[in-house]
Amino acid sequence: MCIRDREFINQQIEDVYAKLKISEDLITDFKQRTRLAEKKEISSTYIQRVNILEREKTEIELKINLLDELKNNINAEKTGVDIYSLLPVLAGTEFEKNVEQHIEELQKLVMNRNRILGTATIENPNVILYNQRIEMQKNLILKSLAVMSKRLIAIKGRSELKIKSIENNFLDLPTREIEYARLERVFNSHEKYYTMLLEKKTEFSISKAGLVPENTILQKATPSRVPISPKKSPIYSIFLAFSFLISIVAIAARYILHNDFDVGDLGALLHAEISVLGIIPKYQKSLPNSQMIVDKKPKSSMAEAFRSIRTNLEFFEAKDEKKVIAVTSTISGEGKTFVVLNLGGILAISGKKVVILDLDMRRPRIHEGFGSDNEKGMSTVLSSRDNVHDVIRKSELDDLHFITAGPIPPNPSELIINGKLQETVEELKKTYDIILIDNPPVGLVTDGISCLRMADYPIYIFRSDYSKKSFAANVNRVFKENKIKNLSVILNGVDLEGNKYRRYGSGYGSKYGYGYGYGYGYVNTGNSYYQED
Repeated sequence: MCIRDREFINQQIEDVYAKLKISEDLITDFKQRTRLAEKKEISSTYIQRVNILEREKTEIELKINLLDELKNNINAEKTGVDIYSLLPVLAGTEFEKNVEQHIEELQKLVMNRNRILGTATIENPNVILYNQRIEMQKNLILKSLAVMSKRLIAIKGRSELKIKSIENNFLDLPTREIEYARLERVFNSHEKYYTMLLEKKTEFSISKAGLVPENTILQKATPSRVPISPKKSPIYSIFLAFSFLISIVAIAARYILHNDFDVGDLGALLHAEISVLGIIPKYQKSLPNSQMIVDKKPKSSMAEAFRSIRTNLEFFEAKDEKKVIAVTSTISGEGKTFVVLNLGGILAISGKKVVILDLDMRRPRIHEGFGSDNEKGMSTVLSSRDNVHDVIRKSELDDLHFITAGPIPPNPSELIINGKLQETVEELKKTYDIILIDNPPVGLVTDGISCLRMADYPIYIFRSDYSKKSFAANVNRVFKENKIKNLSVILNGVDLEGNKYRRYGSGYGSKYGYGYGYGYGYVNTGNSYYQED
């Protein structure tokens, strides 16, 4: 971009110099043809006033060209704007203070985005958020430049009108004098423009000297086509041996340092005040598109697991009141949306009026679970574009309704904490017994923390052989730092046919005493009540 800025100024100098030379030749030719007397024959008042206006017009044209170049530079950069090449161009202009702050803010956003990209992909929610903020900041800069350019164009138009008015007032001057004055005026205008550009080039060089190191590339290095050293054959052998060794070490380390979360880790890793609400068996077949199992397979072990969780919820508080349940996890893929859909279904089957809210507005899934569109929902309600009663959808179950996330907003966190959510929940309590919220993963973003604090039953989801043991530390941290009450966990995707589950069942019930595995033994004994198909 530095080269582009220097080329812009040099190109302007060349263009103006060519026009200056043409104007000089025209004046010389005119004098030779007409033998016009010296400039004293022309009204000095006319020349003076017009020259002032022409100088103002020239300065305005330079500023307009500068703004156009800034806009071109900003639009040409896909990943950001190099402020250290733009600031020298802005130095000494009236735009420096207005635009410099916006460009520096843009540079900070780009740096923060690039830092996250060092450890994440472009699909990371934080990267997407920064890309949106970068585009918004670039648009803000471009709008500011457009406003300034429009104002300058208006000023230029007024100057041209004044020049024309003065010319009309001096029509009584001899024709030759008027023509000479115009030629001389154009020459003076080009001369002054040329001088201004030379000054701008000097300012650019001085500013640039203060922003970039005093290093100059004298000659580019030319790499050799054939490596001098080392020799390839020994290197390949060493590399293969080293790769094999690394692979062995990695496999051994993964075996020794097993970090996957399983049923036996619940009691050992979680805070003593965090309750275990239940476990959900691993679904042995591909999930249907709706992911709603409890209504289609009511005799399955999966349905029984959710009935057990529903029963355990009743142990927390016996009062028959309107309740808010908020479900979250550490990362995507642990099954929180699956739990929300089926927990909502089993509660609705029991006679409760249930509404599901999708607050995972960065990666919504509830609308897919119900096979619905996502044109409007919680994002449009929280931004006051829709009334909550206008976005409620009905499911196949009479007592189960849902509200999708709606279009993905640029500011999900701000929408959730703006106070509108609490108002919406209170309004829904007038109609529904249970408000079931699908929160975003709190290990990635903090959007869902406020919902967990608000909920009567905050629930945290782990997935067996998928979640990491370190995730338990995140649960404990969220519990302590945010003072969340009644926090409980559900372990999803447990292999009921494996040895780990039978080992887990021998000691787990003695600690918690609820009988969370109620009915699961039927699966292994071959009781005909349970039907997975």
